[in-house]
Amino acid sequence: MSILAASPALRPPGYSIQPVTLTLSTFAINILALAVPITTLQVYDRILRNHSVDTLQVLVVGVCIAVIFDVALRISRSYLLGFNGAAYVHRMSVAAMGHVVNSDIRGMAEENVAAGLSSVAAIRSMRDFFNGHALTVVLDLCFVPLYLLVIWYMAGAVVLIPIAVVIGFALMSGHMGMLLKRQLEARRALDDKRYDFLIRTLDAVHSVKAFAAEYLQLRNYEAFHDRSCRANHRLSTIATRSFNNAALAAHIMTALVISYGAYAATRGQMTVGALIAVVLVSSRIMQPIQRGLLLWVQFQDFSIAKEKVQRIFDKPLVEVHPAERQPANTGYLEIKNLTFSYRQDQPNLLDGVNLKLRRGESICISGGTGSGKSTLLKILAGIHRPSSGEVLVDGVNLSNVTPDRILRSIGYLSATGTIFRGTIRDNITRFGAIPFAEAVDVISSLGMKQEFSSLPHGFDTRLTGTLSDPISPGVKHLITLLRALVSKPRIILFDNADMCLDQVSYQRLYRILASIKQQSALVIVANDQNFRSLADQHFTLAGGKLIAPAGAGSPHLAVIEGGGHE
Repeated sequence: MSILAASPALRPPGYSIQPVTLTLSTFAINILALAVPITTLQVYDRILRNHSVDTLQVLVVGVCIAVIFDVALRISRSYLLGFNGAAYVHRMSVAAMGHVVNSDIRGMAEENVAAGLSSVAAIRSMRDFFNGHALTVVLDLCFVPLYLLVIWYMAGAVVLIPIAVVIGFALMSGHMGMLLKRQLEARRALDDKRYDFLIRTLDAVHSVKAFAAEYLQLRNYEAFHDRSCRANHRLSTIATRSFNNAALAAHIMTALVISYGAYAATRGQMTVGALIAVVLVSSRIMQPIQRGLLLWVQFQDFSIAKEKVQRIFDKPLVEVHPAERQPANTGYLEIKNLTFSYRQDQPNLLDGVNLKLRRGESICISGGTGSGKSTLLKILAGIHRPSSGEVLVDGVNLSNVTPDRILRSIGYLSATGTIFRGTIRDNITRFGAIPFAEAVDVISSLGMKQEFSSLPHGFDTRLTGTLSDPISPGVKHLITLLRALVSKPRIILFDNADMCLDQVSYQRLYRILASIKQQSALVIVANDQNFRSLADQHFTLAGGKLIAPAGAGSPHLAVIEGGGHE
C-alpha cells in the first residue's frame, strides 16, 4: 500500500515535511519506550532481590530522564506535524483555487458548485498523508517486530500470543476497511446532492418565497438530510466497531499474556519481573497498531478525497504564451475561420466564422435561440478558446494576449454581471487594477459620476452583491458595465446588456453606447430595437456561419468568403 504515492500536482512546490527530523524523533521515541519495561525487569529480578538501593536510585534517575526526553520529543513531533498539516492545507487550497480560476471554463461547466466545493474541502482529508503523520505511523509499526523480539527474549513462547492477536486483528481491520470505504463513498455522494440542493435553494430563495414553496423545499431538504444522517450513522457504527475491536484485542492480549505468564512464573519458567515487563511491552505493541488502524480508517477517506482533488488538477488550463507585441488598442478586430464546440463529441456550434471590424464600425448579430451569438461574443472576449481558427486583436492572436491587455482592448458588456464584496470603487477599478483617477475620468465623460457622488459614502459605499445593498439593481448592473469600460477599450461587445434594467438605467446605457460608438468597434447582440439601430450593418448567425445581408458591404467591414476549418 503506497499511501504516500501521489501525482506531483498534490505536492505543493517547495513543501517539505522534514522527513529526517520526523524519522529520527520517531526512532528515539520508540527506543525510549523500552526504558520503563527494562527498568521494571531489573527492579523486580535484581534490585529487590539484592536490596540494591543505590542502583535503584540510579535507575529511577535514568528513567526520569528518558521519560522527560520522550515527552519532549512527542510534543515537538506533534507541533511539527500540526505545522506541516496547516502549511499543506494552505498551499494546496491556494494551488487548487489558482488552478480553478485558470481552467478552461468549458471543463468547469460540467461540474456543479456543490461538487466543486466538496473537491476543495477534500484537501483537509489528505492532510495526515502529506504532513508526515503517515510516515510516523509506518515507522512506529516497523518497531512492532522489535517489541515482539524483546518479548521472545524475555519470555520465549509467550510471544506467540501477541503475534496471533495482531494477525487476527489485522484480518478483521482489512474487512472493516472495505466496508468503511463503501460507506464513505455513499456518504460523499449523498452530501454532494444535499449541498447542491442547498446552494440552488439559497440562490433562488426569492423565487421560493414568491411561489410560497418554503414548505416543499423544507420537506425536500429534510429528505436529503435524513439520507445523509443515516449514512453518517452507518459510517460511525463501522468506525466505532473498528476501534472497539482494537480495544478488545488489546484486552485479550493482556489477559492471555498475564494468564500464561502467571502459569509459567509459578512453574519457574519466567520471573515476576519478566512477566510485568512482557505485559508492559505487549501493551506498547497495540499503540502503534491502534494508530495504524486509525490511519487505515483515514486512508479510506483519503483515497476518495485524493480522487476528488485530483479532478481539480486534471482540468485543462488556459495557457497564455504572450506574444512579443501586445495589442495597441486601436479597435481592429479580425476573425479567421473560427470554429467552436463545447464538447469534442458534439457538432460545431460555430463553423468557419470570418469577419473584419475596425474602429468606428458597428455591427449587429441576429440569430435564433442557441445559434451561438453569446458564445461568439465570449470567444471574442477571451472567455472561451476557439476549437480552431484565430481571433486577432490589432493583428495579435487573442490566445497570445495577456489578460490585462485583453481588458484594456476589449470591453464585454453582458446581461449578467457580478458585484464583488467591497466598495463601489473596488468593483469599478477591479480592486485597484485600474487607477481610480482614470476610472473617474471615464465615468465623468459618460455622465455617471453624479449617480455615485450623491450616495452618502460616494464611491466608498460598501456592496455585498445581495439585496441589502444601498443601491438599485439597475445601478449595480451599470457598475458591472462600467467595470468593463473604465479601461477605455476600443472593441466593445454588447451581449443583451440592457436586460433587467429599469427605464432610467436603460436610457443611461443607451446614451453611453451611443456616445462611444464612433470611437470603438462595436459588436451588438440585442433584442431591443433601439440598441440594434446603433449598428451600421446587420448579420445573421445560422448553421454556425455568419451571413451578411444581400447587397451589404463596405471597404473595411465585410464577412470574408470561403472560410473553412483549419
